[in-house]
Amino acid sequence: MRILTDPVTGTVLDIDRRTRRIPADLRRWLWARDPECAFPGCARSSRECDIDHRLDWQYGGKTSADNNEPLCTSHHPVKHESLWRLSRDPATGVREWTSPSGMTVGLDPPPF
Repeated sequence: MRILTDPVTGTVLDIDRRTRRIPADLRRWLWARDPECAFPGCARSSRECDIDHRLDWQYGGKTSADNNEPLCTSHHPVKHESLWRLSRDPATGVREWTSPSGMTVGLDPPPF
């Protein structure tokens, strides 16, 4: 199994495609990077959220920091059961949701 880690902290950032489960240290990194649910206006702590693959693992999505987001139990079904779509700009890391009508909505800026 291939594991990519941060050279300074040793935190797991990416793991082999054969593994869907989120390792504990990757989960902790995602909690630190994204302290709240990834849905606009939701202030639920990411520690209380599901960690979800933006591109579903079953469709080729990687188990990595770049492809996972915290979604609370109220907003996790929105991603899977509606036409709302979550995207992240690979260069800047900025996330935004696209509504069924095509309107894009960014997340609230972090408090720091």
